[in-house]
Amino acid sequence: MLELINIGEADFGCEERAEDAPLMCGLTFKGEHGYVYKEILDEKVDELALVKGMKISEEELENLLKG
Repeated sequence: MLELINIGEADFGCEERAEDAPLMCGLTFKGEHGYVYKEILDEKVDELALVKGMKISEEELENLLKG
């Protein structure tokens, strides 16, 4: 199981987000074998009801991200 420990702005490195690039969120999960970081469209966070502290399997996470 993975626990969602952080929802924040996606990391664009030292570059700013391009004007035509969609707004992204970075999701950090903690699991048995370390941390997992995924990026997702900002609007999907609310649509999928993602909240800190929620627990999800790796399979469920991949299915959610596929849309």
